Amino acid sequence: MTDEEIRKKAIKLINQGDEKLLFDLIQYNRKHGTKSDEEIVDMWNRGYKSLNKYRNSDGNYDVQHALSVLSKD
Repeated sequence: MTDEEIRKKAIKLINQGDEKLLFDLIQYNRKHGTKSDEEIVDMWNRGYKSLNKYRNSDGNYDVQHALSVLSKD
């Protein structure tokens, strides 16, 4: 998979806000990470709350714009 394909898939998953993605992140963290489930859920919720500032007219998150703004900091 190319970087561009990975980026597009990630943006699609973010726009879906899928609970399965959260579950997968928790499972990955349990195996490879050090955070508690509660910390992962908290970060997930804070991330989506922040992304709400970057919704576009069709209701999806404008992830590219959010990343460009964040990378300027």
